[in-house]
Amino acid sequence: MRDNSTVKVWQPEAQNEPPASCGGLSNGGLTMALMINNNCIACDACLPACPNLAIFDKRSAAEERGYQVADGLGMDNSIYVITYERCTECVGHFDEPQCASVCPIGECCVPDPDRPESRHMLLERARRIQPNKVIHEEKVWQGVRG
Repeated sequence: MRDNSTVKVWQPEAQNEPPASCGGLSNGGLTMALMINNNCIACDACLPACPNLAIFDKRSAAEERGYQVADGLGMDNSIYVITYERCTECVGHFDEPQCASVCPIGECCVPDPDRPESRHMLLERARRIQPNKVIHEEKVWQGVRG
């Protein structure tokens, strides 16, 4: 059984800007924000792998910081969650989403069908979230279209 008494939130240097919703917009060549489904075993592999601090070990931890999580996910605080306001699918950082890459379960970090987003939107979010980091436009995984 998972110990829910300690909230873990991966935090490299300073990332304290308030959330800004970017999810849900639609414009040609769409991909989806990622979400963690109920297959999650809370192994901690994805938490430090996320370059955008989009993953929380509890839904309540994300919501306490003002972030939104896909409807119905992590309601009992037993699985990790991704806030779609910070997820860029690692576009601009890596050739594939790091959460999915490190997940020992597979098929755990999956597209959220309620959050269609374009490559352009994901790159813009990456630039906004990490203004001091070089965002590489060629770093786009095969799941991103457009």
